[in-house]
Amino acid sequence: MSSSFYFFSFFELGKRLSGASLLILANKQDIKGALTPEEIAKPNVVAKVVPFDKVLNLEAMDKSRHWNIVGCSAYTGQGLLEGFDWLVQDIASRIYMLD
Repeated sequence: MSSSFYFFSFFELGKRLSGASLLILANKQDIKGALTPEEIAKPNVVAKVVPFDKVLNLEAMDKSRHWNIVGCSAYTGQGLLEGFDWLVQDIASRIYMLD
């Protein structure tokens, strides 16, 4: 597995980002053997290829956090539009407009 797979613990950010949208772009999907977005979402799968303290444990995050993992390829552009569309829609769904 490539060393480009590196996972961060977002718990350290604490309450400052509570309720914030989190888009994770799972890059390099054009390369054979890349972890799929579904695999990345499962800590027990990811822990087999990276140290457990670097695993992104999304299920344990604050329930007000909206998150999505989108497979993409920066080389081909596949998945990028889908990811940013989700991000814009998620943010837009929580903006209150005052009259």
